[in-house]
Amino acid sequence: MPWPEDTLTADESIVTKFRPHWKLLLVPFGFFLLGMVALYVIYRWIPEWGVSDWVLTALVLVALLILVVKPLIDWYFTWYVLTTERLITRSGVIARRGI
Repeated sequence: MPWPEDTLTADESIVTKFRPHWKLLLVPFGFFLLGMVALYVIYRWIPEWGVSDWVLTALVLVALLILVVKPLIDWYFTWYVLTTERLITRSGVIARRGI
């Protein structure tokens, strides 16, 4: 995606554009593995399905959304733009924030 030229000053040019380091995704990946183990335990070791099993499954899925999907989306929609004069930080999915 090209950077809008109207946000740059007259003599400013873009040097590079990059995201945060991929290592920031290791913690959400660990939570994903932990969530998969929790779902396996729920499905494998609880013999009869009842309301409590559905509640536990729903809790694990909500936790996965918060601990895995949200950081992944935040990482994907965060950009750093290095120009000849400054470092621009942009983040946000719907409403963009920048410094």
